[in-house]
Amino acid sequence: MNARMLAAAALLLGSAGCGSGGTTFTNVTSGGGVGGSGGASVEWRTAAVSVDLDEDGRADLAALARDGSGAARCWRGTADGLVPAPAAWAGADALAALLDDVDAFDDRGLLDGFGVHRLGRVGRGPLAYAVLHVGDAVDDPAVLPTIDALRPTSGAAHDLVVVEGDGLAARGVATTATVGGLAATVVLALADAVVLAVPEGLPVGPAEVRVTRGTATSGPATFEVRAPATPVVTSLSPTVATPDAVLVLRGEHLGTPPERVEVTFTGAAPVRALGLGRAAAVVVPATATSGPATITVGGLASAPFDVVVGDAPAPVLAALVPAAASPGSLVRIEGTDVLVPGDRLEVTFGGVRAAIFGLAPGAITAIVPAGAADGDVVVEVGGRPSVGLSFDVVPRGAPTITTLSPDDLAAGDLLDVEGTDLVDLSGWRPGGLPTFPLFGDLRVTVGGKDAWFVVPTVEGLRLRVPSGAVSGDVIVTVNGIASAPAPITVR
Repeated sequence: MNARMLAAAALLLGSAGCGSGGTTFTNVTSGGGVGGSGGASVEWRTAAVSVDLDEDGRADLAALARDGSGAARCWRGTADGLVPAPAAWAGADALAALLDDVDAFDDRGLLDGFGVHRLGRVGRGPLAYAVLHVGDAVDDPAVLPTIDALRPTSGAAHDLVVVEGDGLAARGVATTATVGGLAATVVLALADAVVLAVPEGLPVGPAEVRVTRGTATSGPATFEVRAPATPVVTSLSPTVATPDAVLVLRGEHLGTPPERVEVTFTGAAPVRALGLGRAAAVVVPATATSGPATITVGGLASAPFDVVVGDAPAPVLAALVPAAASPGSLVRIEGTDVLVPGDRLEVTFGGVRAAIFGLAPGAITAIVPAGAADGDVVVEVGGRPSVGLSFDVVPRGAPTITTLSPDDLAAGDLLDVEGTDLVDLSGWRPGGLPTFPLFGDLRVTVGGKDAWFVVPTVEGLRLRVPSGAVSGDVIVTVNGIASAPAPITVR
């Protein structure tokens, strides 16, 4: 796979590193819920935490002992997956404060549904982190792994399946799996969840899934094997394919990295592509010409789709959402050819360059920069500028909540808070790392409890209702200014 394909994969999937070497995290084969399964002992209670320990701007994956019985560790994709986390990383005081912070909460409070994102508080660790998993079980051969559920319950060869249960993995032993008697690739193994890839060669119909932890094998769970689905292409990015440049195909059933995926262009021999499920990345061959093309996944070809081959097009903007906002607010820029893998992307508001907050097919989410005035929003891709769209910069006001969706929910549920001036991201700078805290001076309370998982959106905020919240009000505080309360019912 060449550098351009890797760039496309990173753009579509994201990437993570650990330590100053920037190695990729590839080896998670141990862990599990506190207490393990069926009475298995726990050697030391841990929290798997995503945190930038070495302050290089990339999240590291650290294992932190919650009871003082073990040193902090960091997974870096080494042979055994573990290396010590030097106390010098992020400063010994900061690391000690993070350990104290993690140890101060019970497991439910730490996980808070699917993870906790903390932005630092007075008297607690100054490092932003997310708790991904709690616990570290020790293998007990007398305790059998137990399968509770498969998600999904059906699929074809190479599809990923999550096996939920207990005692599925432990430190020091291997976790393996079979589907219909054939060995399946285990992508991720934790005590309460295993992710596996369905093997090739299975007949269509029901098949037994079993998980083996060391020498202990689970009972069977039934999985329905389907025939491979025909790949379908619905759109291309960019809209004009340029020879020797990356073209991203989007649609359904476009393959996975282990599968053989090929694209055949008019005038060219088939070329390998990187399949990513609903997307595939391919380098357009130099001999390709305009005309029909097909993508083949595991020998199964799609219907022909039209490809125009030529010079890279300039981006075309269709809409700004919203068309007026204050500095530090998010704006979604919709259009075509606004993102081309490998090409430099730049967004300006009235001539002032903006920081990019998010990317999606056909859209860029940008932050209205400080110092911007009324004028045009222009997107430039690979030196090719778009025609501008008019945008009004308005003064920042008090945070205002207009809608809660839903307004009746339970702890752990997702809540969308819509309104204006609900976040101030003016500390972000184009081409650089944002200042700390990540989302500025932002605090959200739900029924009297601080929300720990909060993500800014164009419409406002998305958050998880924190454990312990009760019916009451949602209040958003930005730069020390609180919104009017918005009532909410927490079951």
